[in-house]
Parts: sequence; structure tokens; C-alpha cells
Amino acid sequence: MDDDPIFEPDQGDAIIRTAAYHRRDFGLSVLGSSPSEDNRVRKWIADPFPSMILASLGMLDRLPLELLWIIFLSFDVQSCFNFRQVNRGARNLISNLPKYHAVARHGLQCLRAVLQTGIGRYLTIADLYHPLCMGTCAVCKKSFGGFLFLPTVTRCCFRCITSSPCLRVVSLWALRTKSGVSVRRLRQILPVVRTLPGTYTILRRPRVKRTEVVAEVRAMDLLDAMGFPAKTSDIYFNAGAAGYAYVWRFMVSTVLPRLDPRTGHVEQGVSCKGCQIVLEKPRWLWPDDVFDRRDRVYSREGYLDHFPLCAEAIRLWRQSRGGTVAIREPEFTRRGGYLASPDCCDRCNVLTRRIT
Repeated sequence: MDDDPIFEPDQGDAIIRTAAYHRRDFGLSVLGSSPSEDNRVRKWIADPFPSMILASLGMLDRLPLELLWIIFLSFDVQSCFNFRQVNRGARNLISNLPKYHAVARHGLQCLRAVLQTGIGRYLTIADLYHPLCMGTCAVCKKSFGGFLFLPTVTRCCFRCITSSPCLRVVSLWALRTKSGVSVRRLRQILPVVRTLPGTYTILRRPRVKRTEVVAEVRAMDLLDAMGFPAKTSDIYFNAGAAGYAYVWRFMVSTVLPRLDPRTGHVEQGVSCKGCQIVLEKPRWLWPDDVFDRRDRVYSREGYLDHFPLCAEAIRLWRQSRGGTVAIREPEFTRRGGYLASPDCCDRCNVLTRRIT
């Protein structure tokens, strides 16, 4: 009996439903928008008008569609979006551009964040489409990367947003002070992100002030090119700025699902309920990496590889009789990691944060 397979190949989806869950609290810690609001505006941003009566684009109508798409893909995101608003003909052309349609439909939170933070004038639709089709975190190469770090357009995982030196940011004003280059000039040569008000990090820290920031790695490259000593990593500044700089990492990162361009399947990433159950056991039973296991996010295939190695996940699967019986699970996993108190203030207890 011990040699019998734990599950059949066609039971993968049932295992995901039974023994895995999506970490909502991670998505609430970064720049994002309400899923309900996204659903209301998605068709207006992603799709053309249903009417077949299209306005003329003048001389552009003479060009073949393939050439027009090449031109549009060379536009920065802001210009592409602005051109789409010209008339019905322009909206139809941009909406039917495959890469734009994929980004607008499946990466809408990311597209809105790009437009509203101002970094849209430094990026193209192709810059967003490429990470949309990736899955693994480009920084640690281990976890599923469910987020995009906007200043460098890097697919990353939540753990790397929290701690990776590659995802540090500095304020534009601090860089100007260190380099002596004017803010106007810095905006021309470096991708600048203007943060948005909201609540960020797992601790739900509120931020009201908008700040212009750049990726530290690009700031360091600029300083190096100008002949500054390599040790100018103290640009990641003094004790007074360090706390803000940590929160800025979350303010310039946003949720980005993974799209399989071959199948059209979209993944948000899942975590293991069994690993949370282990964490709720007495401390002396914890493995050394208990928190790392609990916070690890997997792709579908990655979780199915992990599942046979997690005794508690297997126990849940067997209790569910192959996914056919409801089981009792930890409150943490039932709520997707979001455990705000009902008595908490509205700002902290909001389930989704709207970009304003």
C-alpha cells in the first residue's frame, strides 16, 4: 500500500483546491487595485468597441497591419495608451495588438500601476509582456514570482521584495544631492517611479506622501559612470531614510500573474496549507526553515512537486478523500493569510486597496 501513488495525474487540480491556497496578504502589501474595480474597467481597457464603424487614421490606414503593430510596439506604454484614445479606429488597432491585449487583460493591475506611477513613459508594451509570460522569480530563481518590481521591470517573489539588495530604491532627491545632476536631467536618463498613497508591507503601513524614486542599481551605475567611488552605496542613505526606503520597495512593486502564451492559462501562485499546519504545531516540532516553507509560493507544477514531500498536505488530501469531502483547515489559510481584526480601523481592515 505504501508504494501506491499518492494521487493520479488527472487529480492535480483537485490537489491544488484541497491542499494549497493563494496568499492574499502578499498582494495587499504592494501597489495594487481592487479586483472588483479591475473587473469593471477591464473590458474598456483591453477590448475594442463592438461597433464595426471605425474612424479613419489618415495616412496610417495605408500601412499594412503587421507594420502598424511593429510601430505600436515601439511606443512607450503611455504613448500607446494615449494613441488608443484618439478614436475608434485607434482603439481597435491597439486593442487587437496581441501583446497589448494580453497585458491589459491578464496584467491589468500592473498596467494601471505603470500608467499611474509615471514609469509608463520609460517602458514599452513588450517590456511588460515579457515578464508576464515568465513564472520564476528572476532574482532568487527559486520561488514563483508573483510580482513585478517596476523600476527595473523585474519579475520577483515576495521574499525578494522584502530582502533582496537587487530591489533597493533611493529617492530622486537623494540621487540629485549625491550626483549633482539636476532632477530634470535625471528624469530624462533614468526610469523614475512616483509612488502612490496607500497602505503597504505586511504591517499595513500607511503612506500619504508621493515620492519619486529610482532603482539603486541604476543609480549606482550612473554614479559609477560619473567617476564616483564604488562605496557610494551609502546612497541607500542614512538611518532616517532607511525606514522609508524599505517601504518604498513595496510601493514600487505590483502584482503580476503568469500567462502561458501557448495555452492561455493564468497563474497567481499558491502556497501550501500543510506547511502552515506545521507552523501551528509546538515550537519544538518546527523544522529550521519553517517560515521559509510557509511563505514559499509555487507554480502549479512546482506545488505538485512539493506536495509528495509535505506530510501534512498529504494528510489533508487523504482526509478530503481525493478532494471530494470538505476538510477543516487553519484560519490563516482560509483567509489567504489576511488576519486583520474585525475591530481594526477601516484603513487597516480593507480587503483591497484602490489606486488613487
